[in-house]
Amino acid sequence: TLNISEAADGLILAWEYNTDLFEAQTIERMAGHFEVLLSSLLTSPELDVYAHELVTPQERELLLNTWNDTA
Repeated sequence: TLNISEAADGLILAWEYNTDLFEAQTIERMAGHFEVLLSSLLTSPELDVYAHELVTPQERELLLNTWNDTA
């Protein structure tokens, strides 16, 4: 669950999750993806939502080239 509350200097996002199902690193990665998406939406609101990225360029490189290196 993502809880969002308003604060004097912005928003506070708090993630609640079942620790029996998810590791903290998984939720941290998911929160990072959410941050990348929000940043992209704010930077380029004219784009279709499906055109926005969820991962950083570094993570994209890792996913597509490092972990997918099957040659």
